[in-house]
Amino acid sequence: MYCGECGAKIGKNEAFCGECGAKVEKIQEESASENASMPSVQKQVNRQPMSKKKKILLLVCAVLVIGLYLGYNYLGEKFGPKGVAEKYVQALMAKDADKLYSYLNLEGDKTFTSKKKFAEIIKSADNSSEITNYVIGDVSYSDGNLSARVSVKYALKGAQSETTETVHLTKAKKKAYGIFSTWEISEDFDSVVVKDYKIKVPKNSKVMIDKVSLDKKYLDTKSSSENWDIYKIPQIFQSSITIKASISGFDIEQKVTPSTYYDNYTVELSLKNLSKDNVSSLEEQIKTDFNTLYKNLIEKKTWDQVKESYNFTGANLTELEEIYKDLYDDIVDDDYKTLTAFNVTSISINNLSLTDEGQIRISFKINYDYSVNYKKYDDSIDTKNGKNSSNTTLYYVYSDNALKLVDGYYLVSYFSTY
Repeated sequence: MYCGECGAKIGKNEAFCGECGAKVEKIQEESASENASMPSVQKQVNRQPMSKKKKILLLVCAVLVIGLYLGYNYLGEKFGPKGVAEKYVQALMAKDADKLYSYLNLEGDKTFTSKKKFAEIIKSADNSSEITNYVIGDVSYSDGNLSARVSVKYALKGAQSETTETVHLTKAKKKAYGIFSTWEISEDFDSVVVKDYKIKVPKNSKVMIDKVSLDKKYLDTKSSSENWDIYKIPQIFQSSITIKASISGFDIEQKVTPSTYYDNYTVELSLKNLSKDNVSSLEEQIKTDFNTLYKNLIEKKTWDQVKESYNFTGANLTELEEIYKDLYDDIVDDDYKTLTAFNVTSISINNLSLTDEGQIRISFKINYDYSVNYKKYDDSIDTKNGKNSSNTTLYYVYSDNALKLVDGYYLVSYFSTY
C-alpha cells in the first residue's frame, strides 16, 4: 500500500504515513469506496446495447429457420398425394396432353399409343366434360402407407351439381432431393388403352391402321388359321381408328373404336364397304362368268374340256365340277329342248360376305334373255325366245390377283317354252 499524498510505502497496519503523516484510513476508505464501485461499473458494461450487426445476423438466422420449415412443408406437400392429385386435376383442366400422357406410364410398343396420337385425342375431346373448378379433399392411406386416395370435388361445364371422384396413388421408390417421398398416379386407365387388340382378316390381306401398315411382327401365328390372319396389337388407344384392308382385290375402309368390351374386330367384306367402282366391276365379272358358263353348255363342252379355264394356283374345283356336270345333264342332255342362246342383261348384287373358309359369297339377282329349240307334240321343232330373272349365289376365291369362281347355288337350269 502507498500513501495517497506523497506516494511513500506504508505498512499494512499503519494508521499514518511515516513520511508525510497523512491518515491511512481515509485512503483505505477511498480505496474501498473505489473497490466498492467496481462491480457497479462492470455491471453497466454487461448491459451495453446489442450491436446492429449482431441484430441483423440473428434476424437472418431466424428467417432461414422459418424459410426452411416452410420450404420443407411446401415440398412435402408438393410431392405428397394431395400435391400430385392437384397437378393431375390441373392437367385435365388445361388439356395438357404432354402431362396427361406421362400419367399413363406406358411401356413397350407405343406404335399405336404415341404421344402424337394422344394429343390428337385430347384436342378433339368433347368440351362438355370440361372441368371448371375443383377442391382437393382429404387423403386416406392404406397398404402400410404405400397407397393413397385423394377425394376431389369438381364442377363440369354446364353441370347443375358437383361431382366427387377419388384419385388413386402409390408411393414411388425414388425420393425427391433424397428426403421427400414421391407419389404416382395409379388410376385404372383401361378406359384409355386397350391391351392385345385383335384384328381378323382373310389370309394374306394387307392391313393398315391410321396409315401404319401392320407388318408380320403383329401377326399372331398361333391364332391364325389356313384362311384367316389374326393380328394382335399390344396396346392401342380407345378412340376412333381407320382400318384399311386390301381383301380379295377390294379396298375396304372402316372406322372402328377399340374397347375393352370388344377387344377384337373382323374386317368385313360387305356390300356397304365397297365403292361404286368396286360394285360395278364385280357385276361385270359375274355377268361375264355367267355368260361364259352357259356359252360352254350351249356348245356342249364337257367338264374335261373347260376345267382348265377355271384352274388357278391352289384351286379346289370339286364343287364347281359337280355344278357344271349337273347343268350339263339338265340342259345339254335334254331330249326335248336345246338351249341356243343365253345372255345376262342386268345384275343387281344383294349381299356380299366372307365365309369361314375364306370364300367370297355373292348373292344377286339377274335378268336374262334366252332362246331354246323345243320339240312339239307332233315332233316338229319350234323356237322360244324368252326373258326371265333368277336369284343366284356364286362363291369366289381371290388368287393370282383375280377372283376365281369355285362354287354356286340356284343356277338357271330350266327354260320355259311357254
